[in-house]
Amino acid sequence: MEYLERYGIILLLVIIVIGIAYGFASWFSIPSERRKLIKGNLIVRSYIGLSLLLLVSYPVLKVIMLVDRQYTIGVTEKVVYRRNSAGVQYSLCVNGSMYYGDAEIGSVKHPHHRYLVKYIPWFPYMNEMLSTYEITDSTISEPVIGWDEIPLGLK
Repeated sequence: MEYLERYGIILLLVIIVIGIAYGFASWFSIPSERRKLIKGNLIVRSYIGLSLLLLVSYPVLKVIMLVDRQYTIGVTEKVVYRRNSAGVQYSLCVNGSMYYGDAEIGSVKHPHHRYLVKYIPWFPYMNEMLSTYEITDSTISEPVIGWDEIPLGLK
């Protein structure tokens, strides 16, 4: 099942790249006089298309996170102020690379507390801190590649 989602996303990205390449090829095949007339319309269409793509891609990644996910340990670092609220920035290490995220400040102690973090293995930028799983035991160390399930000692 998880391979189906991975290859589905890759197929979607390939289709998008082919569509962009086709758009560029058709743009340069139009004579320059007509190109000037179409230019404004093309910019508006491109903007609308990219906006719709971004609008659709975030919920798709959230659904994939329900199916294809792994767990690791995240460490809270500092308070981050947003427009209407405050959050806590945390970091997680996946395959030797550092990634960052933020969580609501009400449910998380800060700084330097450890919590369980859920992430997509092939896209660790999409992660979510599980504030109900605070790791107080110092004997539990960060996994190198992540856990497939929540460890028994934390459930």
